[in-house]
Amino acid sequence: MKTTFTFFTLLLTAIIFVGCNKGSDTPVLSKEEQAAKYLTGTGNKLWRLKAVKVNDVPQVLASPYTKTYTLVAPQTTQGKFTDYDNYYGDWTLKGASAMQEIFQQIGRPSYGTRDYTILELNEGTLSMYYVANGQKVEELYHAY
Repeated sequence: MKTTFTFFTLLLTAIIFVGCNKGSDTPVLSKEEQAAKYLTGTGNKLWRLKAVKVNDVPQVLASPYTKTYTLVAPQTTQGKFTDYDNYYGDWTLKGASAMQEIFQQIGRPSYGTRDYTILELNEGTLSMYYVANGQKVEELYHAY
């Protein structure tokens, strides 16, 4: 009888501890949302262009080039961007490894689009490419 009582006491204690286990307060992000978080940091992140390759041939960078990505609440996978060449526009993630930019240059009336394939994206590195005029243009950025 004492063994049965001890068994049920241990079982009840285990159930209480398992039932009271508090889950994480941090919401689980989708792969797309995590990519947006890396891209924008806490809502706004400045990236500096470190290297460009055209058809796998390294190019000489003539001037410093930066791009800033901003997440606009309540959105979680799209936002705004601006760059060093006075382009601005909207970006939208199309999955965790694809992004589309719709852009315009200050003072110009026409819009353009660019579809990127993201090769690597983390807190400090953004590597992506697009294809234009039959050429693959790969860009490597580092976060400030």
